[in-house]
Amino acid sequence: MRKKTTTKPRHAIRKKPKKRTGPKLTRKGLKERYDRALSWYMRLVNSDEQGLVKCYTCEAVKHWTEMDNGHFVSRRHPSTRWRTDNCRPQCTSCNRHHSGRQWLFGQRLDEELGAGHAARIHELSKQPWKYDEEEIKARIDYYEAHVASILARRIERDSSEHSRIPTMLSQRIHIRRP
Repeated sequence: MRKKTTTKPRHAIRKKPKKRTGPKLTRKGLKERYDRALSWYMRLVNSDEQGLVKCYTCEAVKHWTEMDNGHFVSRRHPSTRWRTDNCRPQCTSCNRHHSGRQWLFGQRLDEELGAGHAARIHELSKQPWKYDEEEIKARIDYYEAHVASILARRIERDSSEHSRIPTMLSQRIHIRRP
């Protein structure tokens, strides 16, 4: 005769807590991480030594942590989503509440990068683009390394800059808080 085994109800089984190692590198997680890294990079590169950056469309001046990374062509188009010539710092008002002020954004791009550039970006957005996960990981590392070096230089000059860096950013790019 077989020996009867008793099983515990599911709610009584205790599982060991999983170690958190950061966000999963799913496609969605990679896209979010790439967006974040490019956003930090674009806002920092366009800021001055004090961290102040001018909105690309309305020219409001704020600290780079208070600005958004605006896109001329919407992020839903993968072929232009992460192009640096499609991105510029924008204040929250212009980027979120006024739909990026796309017409003015396009005019400024043409003035800065040459006539017809906005039209070329718009045409590029219609092309299909399949991204390679390894390529995206490499680009994330590239942008995060640049962000870390820019912030390290600024913190070296002015230690009060530490307080302006978001905690998530300092943890992600390994900047130690004092």
